[in-house]
Parts: sequence; structure tokens; C-alpha cells
Amino acid sequence: MQTETLFDPAMPVSLKLTNTQIRNMSGLGILARNFKIEGWNNVVSNCGIYTAAFTIGGEYEFTHCTFANFWRFGQRSTPAMYLNNFAIDQNGQPVGVDMTKAEFKNCIIYGNNDNELELEFETGVLANHNFRNCIIKADNTTPTTDILHFESIYRNNDPQFKSTLTIILN
Repeated sequence: MQTETLFDPAMPVSLKLTNTQIRNMSGLGILARNFKIEGWNNVVSNCGIYTAAFTIGGEYEFTHCTFANFWRFGQRSTPAMYLNNFAIDQNGQPVGVDMTKAEFKNCIIYGNNDNELELEFETGVLANHNFRNCIIKADNTTPTTDILHFESIYRNNDPQFKSTLTIILN
């Protein structure tokens, strides 16, 4: 008799996120840890920390999505988006976990901070990431001129949103 395992920690669970708005979160809009997410036509905006944090590796693909952070209810020191390919062990040391895919096509990563994209990758571990045809607000610490990972990037081009205030009062 063969038994089935409902959860395999080596295999990320999948989420498909389409035509969704995640707005005005006091913490994070999306927090994914070694997960698999496919997203199309989503808006994640105005979060107290990150609009999206893709951590401890995983597989992510987003197309036509906006990650815009104009948080108005206190100071925000984190960028709109954060990616890493490691976990921290009980001794405080990084342990690499493959990021097999982090692909962002025709996306906007923008906000009111000088740098809205932070990449933190361990060497010797897969960090497969690609940004194509994206508007990204970034300072000189983000290597948007790296042609292996960034293609047709509109760096610091204001997307001219109609409104950055998305609070609806009823």
C-alpha cells in the first residue's frame, strides 16, 4: 500500500494571483518564503513594510503587476520589494536556498523612497532573477544595468499614477 504525503517541504506550494488588489497593509502586502507564485495584472500598494518580500528562495513570476509603496501612516525604511535566496539558521548564519525563478515582466516597482528594490543573494546558491520591461525606482546600489538580470529597464521614470492615495472611506 502506497501512502501520499500532503506536504513536501522540498516542493513549494503554488499560488496563482490574478486581477487582485492588496492595499493599505500595516505590514507586508505579500510575504513568500520558498514558495511558488504566478501573478498577472495585480496591484500591491501602500504597505507599512514591503509591498512584496520573496524570501528563502522559491519560484516567482509576475506579469503586468504594480508594486507601489507610498505608505502615509509613519516612516517606512524598507523598499517596496525585497528578494533573497537564504534563511538564517539558529546560529545567525545564512543558509542558501535556491531561487529557481524570480521573473518580473512589464511591472512597476515604485514608491516614495529613493530605492524601492533590494536584492540580497548568497553566492554559490541559485539566484535566478530577471526584470524585463519594468519601471523601477532605484538608487545606485541596485544593479539595474546588469544585462544578465535587467532588460529594458526604465529606471526612476515616474509612472505618473493618477493617484497614490488608495484609501476608501465609507
